[in-house]
Amino acid sequence: TYNRAHTLKATIDSILAQTYTDFELILVDDGSTDRTQELLAEYSDERIRSYVLEENSFYCAAANFGLTKVRGDYIAFATSDDVWNLRKLERQLDYMEKRKDCGACFTFVHLIDENGDNADEKYKDMLNVFRKLYYSRRDWIQRFIFEGNCLCHPTAVVRKEVLDKVGGYHVFYSLLADMELWLRIVRYYPIHVIEEDLLGYRMFEDQTKQVSGATEKKRTKSLNEHMIIRNNFIN
Repeated sequence: TYNRAHTLKATIDSILAQTYTDFELILVDDGSTDRTQELLAEYSDERIRSYVLEENSFYCAAANFGLTKVRGDYIAFATSDDVWNLRKLERQLDYMEKRKDCGACFTFVHLIDENGDNADEKYKDMLNVFRKLYYSRRDWIQRFIFEGNCLCHPTAVVRKEVLDKVGGYHVFYSLLADMELWLRIVRYYPIHVIEEDLLGYRMFEDQTKQVSGATEKKRTKSLNEHMIIRNNFIN
């Protein structure tokens, strides 16, 4: 998390309220300058372990730091402005336990605005992006290479042994690091999307507040990153 005190409480509360309860919540404060630490001090749940980085290092580096602290067999990625459905972990872990060959599991989402209200109609194009389904590793790879990402990053649950094999986030990328990671995973393992809206993905009116927001600068950077990722993967 980085300067998301205004949304972080809703995220943490939705995780702590999961019907699946046997988890650790690793919080990495990536050098926040708002009241994030005051907010975290209000929690006494023994499942929480929090770390503070002195300087902002951006998401990939902060997330990779968090990955070094993991003790469990599965890793669920959470961003600090989204809200989990109560049964998110239960549904995904149930699937992963039944399909031992599956490397990562994702879900459909619904969209929420800055106030937490439903925003599906307002951002219908974005919602449709997250409703794509492919069933073979070949089809997923073709989607990523020729069209781009369609998986909602904070819905991901990945086996730790998979990340041990393919590695964490590549810090070179700032916008498509998640897609680059999915490509490395699907090279070796099948992935699956549960067709249920198990996460509320928050959209901001001001796109500069969105990590992957549709500003002209970010669109250009995203295109450049996609070209580099595609070239590296094909090579």
